[in-house]
Amino acid sequence: MNTKLKINLAKFCYQIIHWIRAIVNKNDQVVTKRQNIIWDLDLSEGIDFSIYILGAFEKATVNRYTDIVKEGDIVFDIGANCGSHTLPLAKLVGSKGKVFAFEPTDYAYKKLRRNIELNEELKSRINPLQVMIADHTMTHLVPEIYSSWPLKNKDALHPDHFGALKTTKGSSIETVDGFVKKHKLKKLDFIKLDVDGNEFSVLSGSQDTLARFKPKILLEIAPSCHSKEQFKGFLQILQNNKYEGLSIKTLKPLSLDYATLTQNIKFGSSINVLLQIP
Repeated sequence: MNTKLKINLAKFCYQIIHWIRAIVNKNDQVVTKRQNIIWDLDLSEGIDFSIYILGAFEKATVNRYTDIVKEGDIVFDIGANCGSHTLPLAKLVGSKGKVFAFEPTDYAYKKLRRNIELNEELKSRINPLQVMIADHTMTHLVPEIYSSWPLKNKDALHPDHFGALKTTKGSSIETVDGFVKKHKLKKLDFIKLDVDGNEFSVLSGSQDTLARFKPKILLEIAPSCHSKEQFKGFLQILQNNKYEGLSIKTLKPLSLDYATLTQNIKFGSSINVLLQIP
């Protein structure tokens, strides 16, 4: 199912839930518990609505984390948004691990902080940062990026993934390599990377870290969000570092060949891929 169909289905379901809640004088804002995590959700937001209905956003991926992330691991959640993956990852790393959650937009960062504060047991395991992760060449902050997927009708949405732009005011810029060096990290076990077309920039600024720590990576691959050069560029970085791809659903091998991926992933669609070095 491509992104457009997913969004349209979510909009249809949202209208039903919104109508039912309105009958009993409830709005779209709800604090609830799903999979032993407390969430402050705006049901008119696609990610929040998925958590409310399914118990998790990208549930198959979140469930797969139990096979990937272990107690004591150090994890980077790059593109953390409201914490939809941050908090499940924090459960898995335990009291001796740490999740660094990077979110550059003011809108999503506030939601991230709120959801962390609601979970007393997990909040000491998470370091939320309003930071845009990029490469060494980025010297000026991009003023707006996509971090909202509204289920109410709105103008000026992205034509492929239907996101809405939000300001990055208050954010700083870091590379993964620079952050690792600054904080003197001794290891990095896992990176979740979902930055809607900016993967090449992030990976370009991560190459020393990839070579040194060889972390596993969960990467959303969406060919339609990239130029041909950017897509080929980040695939080349992965291949240079000897990464191999696995289907997140089946853990079967998945080719990282440009032609194969562009042929198998339909325009407007995306897949989550687990990357690891054998």
